Amino acid sequence: MSYLKIRALAAPAVLLITVSEGAFRGYCDTRTPLIASLTAAIVNVIFDPILMFKPLKMGVSGAAAATAGSQISAMLVYLNVIHKRKMVRYSLSSSPVKHQQIKNKRRKVIYTILRANVSMLMKQFSLLVAWSYATSRATSIGHVHVAAHQITLSLWLLFALVQDGLAVAAQVLMSRTTSLHSKRSLTFYMVKASVLQSILCSLIIYLLRGFLPVFSKDSRVLEKLQLLMPVLIAFQPLVSATLVMESIVVGGNCFLLLAFGTFVATVGSMVILRKAESVVSIWMYGLTSLFIGRFIVAIIGVLYLNGLRWPKSWKRKNIQQPIPPPIDFDSQT
Repeated sequence: MSYLKIRALAAPAVLLITVSEGAFRGYCDTRTPLIASLTAAIVNVIFDPILMFKPLKMGVSGAAAATAGSQISAMLVYLNVIHKRKMVRYSLSSSPVKHQQIKNKRRKVIYTILRANVSMLMKQFSLLVAWSYATSRATSIGHVHVAAHQITLSLWLLFALVQDGLAVAAQVLMSRTTSLHSKRSLTFYMVKASVLQSILCSLIIYLLRGFLPVFSKDSRVLEKLQLLMPVLIAFQPLVSATLVMESIVVGGNCFLLLAFGTFVATVGSMVILRKAESVVSIWMYGLTSLFIGRFIVAIIGVLYLNGLRWPKSWKRKNIQQPIPPPIDFDSQT
């Protein structure tokens, strides 16, 4: 409670950081989020030991204060850049007609934001339910299984965040791509990049197998981790492709498709997770099915953005029907 009370003070800063990061991505500016993140990291590293240990000895409250301070510092970086670029300034015209036009534009923007937010909220909520249910299943099986699950989840999250960099680039570039040829070219390039990226991540995880004792000294946990490493290695191409494909779909504004598809994939994975009897089956079957479902939905969205339509559409638009021969009325009479 002492940690949460202090961390809650930075909640407005966290919200502004999240929104600002998305806004700067929309401007294709990844430098400002990098500076804000580095500032927060440096502030946290400096103040963590000072507040937690000597001279203040605040303990867990000091850790919360250092984290909150780092997030406030990142917020100040964003506010400074936003103020210098005058990114939130707008003018209201004295003309009633122009004033009404501005109001109408704002209504459209608000509707677009709400539609996207509701869809993405549904998508993220479904994913949180799936991951939480996987953790609860591991907990119910036994403490050795949940320990191995949490270590594997931490490793997976580390590499997922690395792979998300390419996904962010795909999202920003797709949102600025208009022609069908450019969309297909971008998709092809991102698919190749995701394959290379996943191979590199799989290779690094393979090399990390010898460092597993760093995470736990329990021989039973290490035994489970050794069984999970091949699954995590094979998991990387699917994760990389899913993140990139989903980002392309987000860049193409197909929010509702992702929300519905993620919900269906979550329900399917929870059915499989319910029958899991070990942490290996949780990852090999339950979580793999979650990403397979997400990948299939993302592929459908990507194909749609690249001009692919249902066969009936192809028949109507692309296939020329044979022209019937002219009727000779004289011969018929």
